[in-house]
Amino acid sequence: MFFHKKNFDFLSGEHYRQAGSMSVEHFRHLVEISSINSRKVICALEDFFVHGMTRKEACDKHKVAQGYFSISMRKFIKVNNTVSHLTRYYVR
Repeated sequence: MFFHKKNFDFLSGEHYRQAGSMSVEHFRHLVEISSINSRKVICALEDFFVHGMTRKEACDKHKVAQGYFSISMRKFIKVNNTVSHLTRYYVR
C-alpha cells in the first residue's frame, strides 16, 4: 500500500489511539466488519476507544492480556483506516 507522507499520522491511526476519541456508533460499526470475535476484547476496546479508560484499566476490567489487546487494537485501527480510504468511492 502506498502512503503519502503528509497523511502518515492519519493512516497510522494516531487519532484513534487516544482514549475516548470515538463514538459508540462508529465503534460498533467497525467491530461488525472486523475479524475480532472475543467479547472480552471487544468490551476492552470499547472502554478504551469510546469511554476513555486507559489500556491497563480496560484490560484489567475485562481480564484481557495487554499483548492480546495491542494486537486487537492494531487490527481495529487497520479496519478503521481501510474504511476511511474506501469512503472516497462512496461519497459524492
